[in-house]
Amino acid sequence: RAAREHFDLVLLDVIMPEMSCRDALRAVKAALPNAGYILTSGYTADVNVDSLINDGTVLLEKPSHPAQLLRLVRQVLDAHPPARACGPTGRP
Repeated sequence: RAAREHFDLVLLDVIMPEMSCRDALRAVKAALPNAGYILTSGYTADVNVDSLINDGTVLLEKPSHPAQLLRLVRQVLDAHPPARACGPTGRP
């Protein structure tokens, strides 16, 4: 497993083939409680995403423009600053 402190942001699709988004989000949040979270989906009418959006988790509906994704990533990272500064390699 990768060192947990190296993940500042997690991007998950709501629809996944082998695990529900709810279960995946729960597991990843347990391992990475200080990361920011973005969920993305093109099927928000078919899935109850409102129950997944909490504690700073945000939704990006597809299709989206790359600029939308970049703005949302910046917003989430600004709201969840890294616990420690990292060098160019991602390590302190």
